[in-house]
Amino acid sequence: MRTWFITGASRGFGALIAEKALAAGDAVVATARNPKTVTDRLGEHPNLLAVPLDVTDETQGHAAAKAAVQRFGRIDVLVNNAGYGLLGAVEEATGARSKPCTARTSSACWP
Repeated sequence: MRTWFITGASRGFGALIAEKALAAGDAVVATARNPKTVTDRLGEHPNLLAVPLDVTDETQGHAAAKAAVQRFGRIDVLVNNAGYGLLGAVEEATGARSKPCTARTSSACWP
C-alpha cells in the first residue's frame, strides 16, 4: 500500500487521482481549503484522510504533512495538483508576486 498526498483533491484531476488510488487499495491524504468538499466528493473511506490546506500557507502545509505521517506513517507519492494563478510572464513578476507559485507543499513533505 502506498500513501498518496494530493493537493486540490476536492474536484478535477485531484479528485480523480484520489478515487483511483483509493480503489487500488492505497491510502490517500486529500487536501483542499475546505476538507468537507473532499469527503462530499469522495465519501467516507478508512484509507482517506481529508485535511485543510491552502497551498499559499506554509504553516498549513507542514500541518497537513504531519497529519499524513501521523495517520499513515509516511508519504510515498506527492501530487501537487492545487493551483495558484499568475497571469503574465514570470520574468516580469516580482519575487513577492511569484513566490506563492512555488512548491511550498513539496518543502513541507520533504524538507
